[in-house]
Amino acid sequence: MATKFDDLMESMGVKPMGKSKIQTQKKPVSKKKPSPKKRPAPSKVVQNNQADLIAALQERITSLEASLASAKKERVSAERAVTEAESRLEALQAIPVSKSPTMTEVLVGWGLETAPERAALFAVDNWLERLIGTPELAENTEMYSEFMEKFVAVCRDCDAPSRRTVIPVPAKRCEVCGGVDMERAVRKFIDATLVNGRLRIVIVGRDTKHHRMLRDRVSDSRLVLTQVPGNVRRDLGQAQTDVDHADAVIVWDGDSLPTDLKSVYEKAEIGGVVEACALGPFLESAAVLIAGH
Repeated sequence: MATKFDDLMESMGVKPMGKSKIQTQKKPVSKKKPSPKKRPAPSKVVQNNQADLIAALQERITSLEASLASAKKERVSAERAVTEAESRLEALQAIPVSKSPTMTEVLVGWGLETAPERAALFAVDNWLERLIGTPELAENTEMYSEFMEKFVAVCRDCDAPSRRTVIPVPAKRCEVCGGVDMERAVRKFIDATLVNGRLRIVIVGRDTKHHRMLRDRVSDSRLVLTQVPGNVRRDLGQAQTDVDHADAVIVWDGDSLPTDLKSVYEKAEIGGVVEACALGPFLESAAVLIAGH
């Protein structure tokens, strides 16, 4: 039947239609996700290693914590030590630093005010080496006493005591005249004693060198002159005897006497204290004290 129809259509000039291909759409195949594989249970060896590692880490942590605690204690102790050190440093810095005087400053204090005067000292024997080699020269009283005993500052118009080395100085700083007329000063002193009938005179203080200069220049047979250098020890009983038997007592430089002796001599009825000075000014001041009562 179908063949006849096709032949009829062909005779009419109509091409027969071809069979249509029916394409069937395939359904997508759904892929199933693979199920996760289960991890195999750790073996006993792995479990033992893990336990050892945990134990080691715990031990390490404990050790580090102990070290940290010890470090904190040390830090606290160190901070406390730093605070104490800073406090001591501040206290020390608040104290004025005393600088030792130089040799020049010490010698100026000894009376050698100029470079030529100090050079005169350096030129004598081994004094320069001794001065350089003496630590704390300013506090060495023995060397100062030796200097005062062996040397005398004298101007060109005055004579130095025997066995003394001369340090040339201007007249105003001369230990003998002190810039005054020595003949006039001596005459004034002797006149004060004779006119006022005060012939027993006690002069105490200064040192042996100054008393030798006094004895060399004040000479009168009518005077009874008792000289007590400040560097010669006198007990209180002797001092009181001096005062009791004197018409006048003159203290020459009160600082050269011990306090107890000074207080005894100052109680004399006639006399007084003359500050440290050259012989000439001393005689003038002593004459005023002797005649002034």
